[in-house]
Amino acid sequence: MNSYIEVLNYLLSLDPSFEQVWSDDENYHRNDDGSSTTCGVLSEFSQYLQDHADVLSLPYLKALFELVESNVDAETDFGGSIRACFLENLGYTKAGKVLEKYMGKRSLFYYDGGSFPWNT
Repeated sequence: MNSYIEVLNYLLSLDPSFEQVWSDDENYHRNDDGSSTTCGVLSEFSQYLQDHADVLSLPYLKALFELVESNVDAETDFGGSIRACFLENLGYTKAGKVLEKYMGKRSLFYYDGGSFPWNT
């Protein structure tokens, strides 16, 4: 994914309820003109997962973390944002602990505080 809007649209396709959170005036990851960054979108979504009452009830977790795992090593804005703005934000949280079962080896490495690249 090459832009924040592609990431946002993907997340909204998984969970349309995220639109309400994303559009909320309290979302400081969204600029006044509606723009953002990939990091901002993934940060807000990680918070959305943390705030979800029953995160394991979400039907798209397997697909989400397959995308995360397949892109977490990428030397792109998307890969860096997954590492620093999604997995790092989930670290040391109750939701993150519950979601560990969906994470692959590389994702778990970064989630646990590993530094880029994963196999060093």
